[in-house]
Amino acid sequence: MFLHMFFLFFLSFFMLFEHTLLFASSIGQICIPILQWKYLRKARNHVLWEYIIAQGDFFMEYTKLGNSDLKVSRICMGCMGFGNAKSGIHSWTLDEEHSRAILKRGLELGVNFFDTAAGYQSGTSEQYLGRALNDFAKRDEVVVATKFFPRSPQEIADGVSGKDHILGLLDRSLTNLGMDYVDLYICHMWDYHTPVEEMMEALNSAVVAGKVRAIGISNCFAWQLAKANYIADKNGWAKFVSIQGHYNLLFREEEREMVPFCKDQNIALTPYSPLLPAAWQKNRRSFPNGCRKIRTQKESMMRRKKKTPSLSTASVNLQRRRG
Repeated sequence: MFLHMFFLFFLSFFMLFEHTLLFASSIGQICIPILQWKYLRKARNHVLWEYIIAQGDFFMEYTKLGNSDLKVSRICMGCMGFGNAKSGIHSWTLDEEHSRAILKRGLELGVNFFDTAAGYQSGTSEQYLGRALNDFAKRDEVVVATKFFPRSPQEIADGVSGKDHILGLLDRSLTNLGMDYVDLYICHMWDYHTPVEEMMEALNSAVVAGKVRAIGISNCFAWQLAKANYIADKNGWAKFVSIQGHYNLLFREEEREMVPFCKDQNIALTPYSPLLPAAWQKNRRSFPNGCRKIRTQKESMMRRKKKTPSLSTASVNLQRRRG
C-alpha cells in the first residue's frame, strides 16, 4: 500500500512538472536556470533534464520575442546562479568552470536565449556569460538579455540623472559581456523616482545608437507597462517587447491583467521561477496557511512604498470578519 501511494505521488509530481513546462512554454519563454538545479546542490549533474530528453525525440522550439525581430528558444537560460560567490548578495553561485559547463551544454541542446543582469554578483555573471559565449557560440546566433536596476538613493542625492544612470550601466554591462551590443535590455524593476518619459527616452537612445536591439521590463504592473508603451508610441520611441514577471502555478497574479494585456498587445511573457525552485530549497521562507498569504514581490514593493495592506492580507481579514 505504501509503495503504491509513493508511486502515485511520484507520478503526479512528474505530471505537474511536465504540465508546468508546457504551460509556461505556451505563454512565453521559460526564464529559469533549469540546467543549474543539480549543480547548485554540488553537482548531481542535470539528471532531471537529461531524463526529459531521453523520453523521446527532443528538439528545441523557437519563436519571435513579442513584436521584436529576435528569434529565441522557448527555454531561456537564467544566469543568476552564475558568478563569483564572494562578490554579490548570494553565496551559492557557481564558479566559472561549472558555469561554462552548463552554458556549453545549454547551447548543445539548442538554447540560444540567455538572461543575466548587471546586479548578478557584481557583474561577474555577465563576465562568465560573455566569455563562454565568445568561446562556444557565434554572436549573431545567440540572444543575450541583461538588466539594470533603478538609481540608488545615493545616486539620486548626487544628482545623477535617470538617463545617465541607464546609459552608464549599459556601457558597464557591455564591457562585462565583451560585446558591442545586447539583444534585449531590461529594466529590472519599475523606477518610482525617474519620470517614465526620461526612462523611455534613454532606452530609445540606446536602441538608436545600436547598443540595444530591443527593450523589456521586469517586476511591474500591467498599467505601468501600458503607460510606458503609450508614452513611447506617442513619441516614436522603442517600446517594451517583453515583460519578465513572477509567474508559476502558485504565483498567478499575472493572470489577472498582465497576461490578457500582453496577449492583446503581442508582448512576450518571460516568467521567472515558473517551476518555483525557491520553494524546494532549504533556508527559504515557508508558505504560511497554504497559499493565501503568499505575496508577490510586486505587492511587497508596494507595501513598503505606500504602507498599505496587500490584497492578500485584505482578503484574509475579510474572510476572518465573515467567519
